[in-house]
Amino acid sequence: MRHLGSPLDVVKHEVVSTVLAGDGDALHAHLSGAAIQIAAADYIFYLYGSAWEWRIPTAAINGWLTATVVQVVSVVLVTTRYLFPKDGFRG
Repeated sequence: MRHLGSPLDVVKHEVVSTVLAGDGDALHAHLSGAAIQIAAADYIFYLYGSAWEWRIPTAAINGWLTATVVQVVSVVLVTTRYLFPKDGFRG
């Protein structure tokens, strides 16, 4: 994969590739949205850290890490529910 710049550029490229491929699956749409959200949070935290010369308060780091864990867990739950539905059918 070629270098696309910031993490947001990489995520945008993946979303556009999915849309152009004609894959309208709801799971892909959710995962793309979640990937954009996680990448955006990481990029904003990077900008915040750069602005403060990486002297970031502990509370900000804890908040960022907590938000990242919650987002990753939610993506795993959505994927698991899609792959293993309660009624036995995907659709």
